[in-house]
Amino acid sequence: MSARVAELVDAGDLKSPSAPGGVPVQVRPRALLLRFFKFIWAFCLLLAFSANSGEIYFQKAKDGTYVFTNIPDSSGWLRWRSRSSKKHYQRKVILQLICKVARQTGLDPLLLRAVVEVESAYDPGAVSPAGAMGLMQIMPSTAVKLGLDDPFHPYKNLYYGARYLRQLIDRYQVLTVALAAYHAGEYNVQKNGGVPDILTTQMYIKKILKKYESFKIMKRQHKRGFCGG
Repeated sequence: MSARVAELVDAGDLKSPSAPGGVPVQVRPRALLLRFFKFIWAFCLLLAFSANSGEIYFQKAKDGTYVFTNIPDSSGWLRWRSRSSKKHYQRKVILQLICKVARQTGLDPLLLRAVVEVESAYDPGAVSPAGAMGLMQIMPSTAVKLGLDDPFHPYKNLYYGARYLRQLIDRYQVLTVALAAYHAGEYNVQKNGGVPDILTTQMYIKKILKKYESFKIMKRQHKRGFCGG
């Protein structure tokens, strides 16, 4: 028997309920207990479907929510891996992958390392509040566009993210603008004719450049890069 799981998460559900005027509403213990059992039931249901089908897939709906299913009926679904199923990748292994991907995409490995450190702190299972995934923090819509079917696979995430960044650098010819497009999207860059007036994006660029410069200094001091260059 086929079954589909839809998990719609609303940020408002995480806030304390309140009556008009901002006065907190007292939640009865029975209501809290009911919510708890509903959560346990939904969690067990999701595990059951995952065990039966072997894989869980997801995609972003038009209203901004994420829909999960064990039976993808069309293209555009991404494979989901629960956090507990991910292998532990040590930083040393991630750095080796960064060197490999940098050679494949023509990026400076020091720049790619700076992006990974700022984006995910070398955590292949990182997920941002906005839904960005993996080492290069790729958004679900971008993953679909790039053809990335497994956002939490360290090598695939690195390769597709680095290739996308390489394309942006080649397109805009200015690193700061390319980083802005990677962070805020190409639409915002085109609309503003360059780095958009978005504080988080501007801070992101500063962090990347600071890390990039620090890695360059380390390379000069040690006369050898972490990729052996």
